Amino acid sequence: MRAVADAVVGRARVCEYTRRTDPDAEEPEHVEDLASLLDAAAVPPPYVLVGQSVGGNIAWLYASRHATEVAGFLLMNAGPFVAEWDKLADVWTAEEIAAEKALIDERTGLILQQAEPPPAVPYVVMLSTVSQCGSRTDVCGRAYPLHEAWGRELAAQSPNGGFVQVDAGHEIFASRPDAVTEELERILDTAAQ
Repeated sequence: MRAVADAVVGRARVCEYTRRTDPDAEEPEHVEDLASLLDAAAVPPPYVLVGQSVGGNIAWLYASRHATEVAGFLLMNAGPFVAEWDKLADVWTAEEIAAEKALIDERTGLILQQAEPPPAVPYVVMLSTVSQCGSRTDVCGRAYPLHEAWGRELAAQSPNGGFVQVDAGHEIFASRPDAVTEELERILDTAAQ
């Protein structure tokens, strides 16, 4: 996310964090790793968190668990934390649903679903369009409308939440750093008020 970091470095101190690669670590452990790292590096709050994919899930949990430390956050292609299995049955096979359910269960989806954004904290749920999928008929493409609905619902959980859709690949920051920077600057402006 170098281009995004470089664009805002004059406005805020930028710290990059790569989550540990322990395959057995769950997202709540990553949250506490991040909290420990920020403390050890003496980086004082408040924080504006930016997370891509699983990093977005970690930012969501961090904001919920450390609400007084967070001034805003941006989630790029995070979640869904828990899928609506009955709706997926209309677009996926039983085998595809079982595989996704196992993945979400492994990633502590219920903990993520129960987390709540801190009150009055601005945040954006940024989602790539269906163009991030291989096609509209692959597993990703068939479930995309449900993922989009989930992202909109997540953004609507707070009057300070927002939803932005971007024509980009899965790693939005790589293909559309301009869109990420624009939303991040908006969050920084709101957080500074």
